[in-house]
Amino acid sequence: MEFTKEQLLDAQHRLADRATGHLAPMLMWGGLLLLQGDEDITAALTQCRMKDDTTWRTLWLTKSRIIYAEATKAHEQWSAYSGIDDGTGEADTLVTWARPFSEVVSLEVDRQRVYKERHYSDHHTWRAGVRLGLRDGLAVPVPLFESEPGYESRDQIEEFIRVLASRTWH
Repeated sequence: MEFTKEQLLDAQHRLADRATGHLAPMLMWGGLLLLQGDEDITAALTQCRMKDDTTWRTLWLTKSRIIYAEATKAHEQWSAYSGIDDGTGEADTLVTWARPFSEVVSLEVDRQRVYKERHYSDHHTWRAGVRLGLRDGLAVPVPLFESEPGYESRDQIEEFIRVLASRTWH
């Protein structure tokens, strides 16, 4: 299957982990674009965890569906342009799916924290994660990993949660 240059550039923008600056392996792109179809992406979140191995997770929202992909590889720095098969070779695991919003049965707020901006300030920031529950029992956390997200991705995560919450019950 081939995609247009515009589709690939749009995907590239949505498949970057803001905290690390890395781009998801190209192996993930095709399935996501296929499941996106002709719909515009209204929100996107991509995150990776690079320890002894690498796990990439991405979650896209369109007007009517939720699209998710996860890929893992037993290498600690696997990404689109890492030099390790340029992210085009085999993954150890690769899952890509889409569900209509009508399959959402719950949106649970968890991992709540309140941050005080400065010790002399009265300004506080509330941050939380959510768990998206689907009819088939699958639950997807947002942020996509349980650890505290980096500063670079907090605004993106908050905006994603706002869009998800507004789309879930309409």
